[in-house]
Amino acid sequence: MANQNNKRLHSETDSDMEGERNSHRPFTTNSAFPRFLLIQSVEDYFKMTSFLPFVIEKTLESIAGTPKSVKKLRTGDLSVEIEKAAHAQNLLKMTNFFGHPCKCIAHRTLNSSRGVIRCPDLAGVPETEIVQGLAEQHVTAARRVKIKRDGKEIITNTIILTFGIPFLPSSVKVGYLQTKVTQYIPNPLQCYNCFKFGHNESNCKGDFICHKCKQNGFSHEPDRCKGPLCCVNCGEEHSARSRDCKTWRIEKEVLNVKFTQGIGFPEARRIATAKFMPPSLTTTYSSITKSNAPKSTTFFDASTQTDSVPVQDLPKEKPKVSEKPSLTPQAPKAAAKPTLPPVVQNVPKYSSTPSSRQNVIPVPINVG
Repeated sequence: MANQNNKRLHSETDSDMEGERNSHRPFTTNSAFPRFLLIQSVEDYFKMTSFLPFVIEKTLESIAGTPKSVKKLRTGDLSVEIEKAAHAQNLLKMTNFFGHPCKCIAHRTLNSSRGVIRCPDLAGVPETEIVQGLAEQHVTAARRVKIKRDGKEIITNTIILTFGIPFLPSSVKVGYLQTKVTQYIPNPLQCYNCFKFGHNESNCKGDFICHKCKQNGFSHEPDRCKGPLCCVNCGEEHSARSRDCKTWRIEKEVLNVKFTQGIGFPEARRIATAKFMPPSLTTTYSSITKSNAPKSTTFFDASTQTDSVPVQDLPKEKPKVSEKPSLTPQAPKAAAKPTLPPVVQNVPKYSSTPSSRQNVIPVPINVG
């Protein structure tokens, strides 16, 4: 039986693990083990990241084989992702790392996932009973969605399940029923002290304000506020808790893009923000330069070092201009003087007799 389990674990590939937190895969018992671990130093003055990278790699390979990934955190701890249950067990038992005392624990959030089921057959069933019935499928918590309508609280049949596995199963068996599991997308995290997004009141460094008029919250009770409504996030006339707030809708869209597409927060925020921006603000620089570019452009020909103008900018036909008659009579052109041959000077004369031809000295001829 142990050999069969090892074969199943070994058959898992990197492609199966890619995007495991957001993917939907069939449930398997062998996949339920902590895949993301934290290695922390017990000594206050020492950090795990103080080791050389070669030392960390060799030590981890000697304890649990080659991990899928190792990352150093700002706290000085090591985040290790593994792919086999046996490797996880070896790391969780580790108390010493290259001569320094340490401890290895499962990551608090990366080893779990949350999904939503809609099952009318569970109407009226307590949440604790739902967890007990789905415990074999690694459900660790269940919470019903409650809504308010006309001042009354309504309990729905939509249930948020927390799984003790890093990936989300595609479905769960509720007794004899096969129920589909969809991705849970949380609401934006909002502080109830300054009513900004991205943190809670325990980590807030701002001042306490009224969520209705965004003034000092200690000056009056927010529930009895009579000032004009003004949102601290978008500046519109509504409360900072309103779901009609544009900032709240953008933050909700960021989470929607992140969980559905499985990307990081910076890329998800860029996509979500561009969706809510008007078209005039999303115009690119290239489109602006193209619209402002002149229609006629002078092209430079490097081969001839001259400027040439496109044909479409020149007129098709040049108008014929009749020459005006000159008022002053033109003088007749002077006749060209005939060119004379060059004058040859100091040419000696000699007779036809042989004796005279022998005594002649040649003289250079100057051609003027």
